[in-house]
Amino acid sequence: MADEVTNGMLLAHMQGMKNDLQQQIVILNQKIDGLAQKVNEGFEDARLHRQALQEDLDATIRMVGKHEVKLARMS
Repeated sequence: MADEVTNGMLLAHMQGMKNDLQQQIVILNQKIDGLAQKVNEGFEDARLHRQALQEDLDATIRMVGKHEVKLARMS
């Protein structure tokens, strides 16, 4: 009889620990997913910023070229 009670208590305790671990895993997965999303957003922001800088550089290069042509005509 005592063995049955002890086994039942041990089983209940182990099931409780299992449930706690499963909850912790779910929470960690949510944190990891949130972090991964923030990292991806950061990379996307950096990509868009780099693209804008490249477009500005290209426009500046075109403008300098036009000014060089005008200066050459004036000389």
